Amino acid sequence: MDIKINKSGRNAGIDLFRVLSMLMVAILHVYGHGGYYGSQEFFSLGWALSSVFNCLIIIAVNCFGLITGYVNAGRKFNIKNIFSLWLQVVFICIVTSLVFYFVKPGSVSIKGILFSFLPVFSKQYWYFSAYFLLFFFIPLLNVIIEKTDKKLIVSVLCVIAVLTGVVATFAGKDIFALVNGYSTVWLMYVYLVGGVIKKHGLCIRIKGKPVKAHVYLLLYLANSLFSFIVSTVYLLVINARIEAGFRNYNFILNLTGAVFLLLFFANLKIKSNKFITMLGITSFGVYLIHDNDLIRHEFISAKFTFLQTYNPFVAILTIIGISIAIYVICTVIEYLRQLLFKLLRIPKFTAWCQKKIENVYHKIGSKKESNPTDN
Repeated sequence: MDIKINKSGRNAGIDLFRVLSMLMVAILHVYGHGGYYGSQEFFSLGWALSSVFNCLIIIAVNCFGLITGYVNAGRKFNIKNIFSLWLQVVFICIVTSLVFYFVKPGSVSIKGILFSFLPVFSKQYWYFSAYFLLFFFIPLLNVIIEKTDKKLIVSVLCVIAVLTGVVATFAGKDIFALVNGYSTVWLMYVYLVGGVIKKHGLCIRIKGKPVKAHVYLLLYLANSLFSFIVSTVYLLVINARIEAGFRNYNFILNLTGAVFLLLFFANLKIKSNKFITMLGITSFGVYLIHDNDLIRHEFISAKFTFLQTYNPFVAILTIIGISIAIYVICTVIEYLRQLLFKLLRIPKFTAWCQKKIENVYHKIGSKKESNPTDN
């Protein structure tokens, strides 16, 4: 694959992919938590449009998992990254809790503020909790990506995709305990997929030549349409209970759709600039801000049920517009948060923490080498 990398080592296409993925997440939350999705009468025009739209955006979380593997495969493991992310999450939780504590008395308890310091244990964000554990598996996952034979690892990943994304879905049960994709185990799998694509330059070839980027975009659209058709057929003639499984992250078409989008953006021949880089860097902050429990409850949950009376096309466009507005507001807030952290020299603090940890690790390693044990 011919990939454009700027001087800072960032891929502009992947940064744009981050932005789109996070916008999809925002849309899913406005769409689902907001009270519009699932409110339409079965097999009506609104239901059909809503279902197709859902098939287009339900891949968002898989997209982020793929990006994590694609970006981190082959890179040096930096413990400071998790320190930085933890401080980011804690800061947003604390500030949000304090604002609600004073502006809306009774909405937050002292206990709730204290739990802001422990975002993983309080399950403030399911994705961050799952990613936090995934982070410590990254060195091992990277070794698997680097050392495993290409045919072997691709074959294993394909078998797992069939078992978890086809067998489990059509069985109508979470038989592999993946929590429908809301788990560290699933993120580890998606990480491997993204990393293997990066490592081996996997792509579709016709007569030995890689296809153009737009082909992957067309495949993503076709994949989404096929997902809608499959789920509708099951709802109509086979098993309505299983139809809900097609919205799970581990459903195979929700994985392949994300893969097609990754290949599309990875193959975009575009030049990076400061604006694209800024959007990429602030994208995760958009999630942390708008999906904070307090903010979601106050501004999103069941706040858009009025759209149920709208023309379905107008309703979908309105949801997209609201989501873009949320994205812009959260991006500005996250950008200001990053500026504040720079002024407080937080990045230097995390780098210092990493250096100290590395020194301890090297000292332990040198002691073991100087005192080898007999076999």
